[in-house]
Amino acid sequence: MDDEGVLIRDNVLDELENLIGVMTNNETEDVESFVHDIEINTKFQLLSGIFPDADFEYLKQKSIEFVGKDQEFENFVSNSLVNDDIPKNEPNVVEEISLIKSLEKVQYSCEAFVKRFKDPFEYFMNYSKGADYQQQLVEYLKDRYRDITTERIQEIAVSCNYNLLQSINCLEDIPPDPSHLNDTPRKDEEIIKDFTNSDDNFQHEVFFVEHKEEILDYMKLKQDEKDYALEKAKILNELLECECCYDSEVLAEDAVTCTEGHIFCIECFQRSVDVIMGDAKVEFPCFQECSGKFPMTAVKNVLSVKAYNKLVSRIQYREVKAADIPGMEFCPYCDYGVIPAAADEIFKCQKCLAEICRKCNKDYHHPRKCHESEEEYRATQERIKSEENLTYQVVRICKQCNTEFIKDSGCNKMTCGSCGAFMCYICREIISGYDHFKGGSCSLH
Repeated sequence: MDDEGVLIRDNVLDELENLIGVMTNNETEDVESFVHDIEINTKFQLLSGIFPDADFEYLKQKSIEFVGKDQEFENFVSNSLVNDDIPKNEPNVVEEISLIKSLEKVQYSCEAFVKRFKDPFEYFMNYSKGADYQQQLVEYLKDRYRDITTERIQEIAVSCNYNLLQSINCLEDIPPDPSHLNDTPRKDEEIIKDFTNSDDNFQHEVFFVEHKEEILDYMKLKQDEKDYALEKAKILNELLECECCYDSEVLAEDAVTCTEGHIFCIECFQRSVDVIMGDAKVEFPCFQECSGKFPMTAVKNVLSVKAYNKLVSRIQYREVKAADIPGMEFCPYCDYGVIPAAADEIFKCQKCLAEICRKCNKDYHHPRKCHESEEEYRATQERIKSEENLTYQVVRICKQCNTEFIKDSGCNKMTCGSCGAFMCYICREIISGYDHFKGGSCSLH
């Protein structure tokens, strides 16, 4: 056992033993049992880290055997390292242990996953799944179950409301009918693996399905650790009370304080952050009527990486906007800002691709004027069309010199006042004289 491990263990034991002397027999027995469990767990974790390939049942027995025997425990570790005689797991044996070993390869991922999805079963059951998500799920199942027909996979996916875990359970638990099987396994080219619009939440659900046991073990481990810490804090009278929900059993590590010292549980703080983020705000004031705020480090701890980056971008956007840089313009739909050329009529956002009219700062609306609504623009266009049609009915254009003129009296033989050409008022064609009106479709009057 290293010096740090001994120091931590001894400090915990000393604190607890100091309390034992002032307690009743029943209380003393409870505390001693708690101390006993802590020491077993501490020794087991140390042994598991030193001998990762060892038989875990053997390590647990040794952890129990050396309770209260620190020197013998250290001698055992030293001799075992020299002799290399610790019993090892048989090859290919599945290690059913909820402490360390089964989490070695995915510990970080499991930690990040559990931080984001407190109850993955409920989350993925109720998550609203769009068309992209549904397509990815079907293609994933087509890849995983290449012997089962696409029609059957789609049927199962729909019946399970596109929940991946439920779909897999149905496909594996229900013996397939021969009519649901392909004649030959599905080939790679029959499976879509590259998606233009990939749904990140589907990848999280895949991770949950493929690492479900490790995740559940990790969640149990964290819960066990929290239970131990809670019991210890109760004995040492170190529990705090949330000033929002008044939960009186809040661990110090699960508490968040504002700059004025008000204490809140992580659950209440999380809900507050979610509301503030939903309102597109960047400051996180205390729940109480005080001038205090919550530090950004606390906010970062309860946000996903994507949400925190969004918050940082929002803060930067407001700071740049507040700087009032001459010529700087911002997209009204996102936090993109740029200084465009003075002659440009359109602000083209390079982030969300919106096109904005620089005069009115609204969606680009050419040929409509800034002050015109869609209804006003349509009414204007209809009026113009009506006027143009009326003008066409009255005005004639000389086909020889393009001079416009109207007929106010007389017959349908018209003479251009500019070039003197003759034109028929009815068919609008150049004519030589009155002969055009004899026996034709155009009448003189």
